[in-house]
Amino acid sequence: MQRLIFILLIGVLAGAQVMIVQTDVGERQYSYDQIRQLRFRDNGSQTNPALNIHTPAGIRQLRLAVTDSLTIVGDSLLVVYQDTLRLDFRLDEIDYLSFGPVYMPDRRAGAQTGSQFMNSVKLPVQPATREARIRSQILKGNVPDFFRRPVRLSSQFKDANNVTHTVEYDVMPDYLAVGSNEDWCRVPMTPQVAQAIADSFHCTLPTTKLVDDIWKHAVLKLDPIFYTPVGTENNEVPKFILHNREIEAQRIAMGGMPGELIAGIKKDVVICNVIKDKSDYVAIYGWHYPSGSPIQSLYTRHTADYVDYSHGIRLIGNIMKVDGVEMAVREILTDSVLFRLISNESAIMRQPYYIYSKSGDSDESN
Repeated sequence: MQRLIFILLIGVLAGAQVMIVQTDVGERQYSYDQIRQLRFRDNGSQTNPALNIHTPAGIRQLRLAVTDSLTIVGDSLLVVYQDTLRLDFRLDEIDYLSFGPVYMPDRRAGAQTGSQFMNSVKLPVQPATREARIRSQILKGNVPDFFRRPVRLSSQFKDANNVTHTVEYDVMPDYLAVGSNEDWCRVPMTPQVAQAIADSFHCTLPTTKLVDDIWKHAVLKLDPIFYTPVGTENNEVPKFILHNREIEAQRIAMGGMPGELIAGIKKDVVICNVIKDKSDYVAIYGWHYPSGSPIQSLYTRHTADYVDYSHGIRLIGNIMKVDGVEMAVREILTDSVLFRLISNESAIMRQPYYIYSKSGDSDESN
């Protein structure tokens, strides 16, 4: 992923338009064909890259897969053509552009803030209805902008033959949340809803090995905050809100910024071999102490409808680079040698995803 400081499109190179980009390492030129080639070409629907337009009002994302062309009109407009649609952006309102591996719909004007949404799904709203609304809101793009800026990590892992490889992957900096840049709340959810969201955004849920690796890379390693169970309080929205509020207080006290890679605040919903044989259960792992030791070892005894304040959903891009070669996560996990790069399992992962109903995202609230 490349951060762009400014752009200018000019007619050069035999009449072809090029994008001149000033980056941290100097000036580069891209034709539009080259820009499109920044996507993972050989993986089809496995990836869904975006051109991010950063403005003072927030990030607008354009799906490269449906974008036909970019051009400058006069000296004031960046014009984007998508099929029959024309989108105009004033150049003086663009801070910079960046390419990203994950496209999400723009957050709608008037969408609920985190506080409004969480208050709207408190009891007597039933858990199944709450889950449908979480799914709907996130799929509509009602998330803070920093989820549109995944972090690229690079790690050294050994395969099943004990050969070391460099693995690069994109990870969301935080656990999925609903709301605006100013008012948002992390939302625990069932693995089925998490998988539906991951699939829609061309992402995957992590393995236990990747959860550990993300913790190692995290800029912010916070102390876990946990509550003694009192009845069913830990499974209810007020406790979700309280936990988020206390995490945020700790983050702010440490000088952390939204969008920095954070860890130690939630147990991850993970994929593992158990979920193939126990399809109605959820696998959770993590919630690391600052020492690096996880509170929760891999646990698969909760039924899939069990959700509490400690659960979090961290998305990882579907495509990784292994020694510079792009590979789908599911391709790696089902390879008899490479699976050990990103998995602690003793064998390939037979089903690296949860099974869910394709319905359930019809909620029409803002």
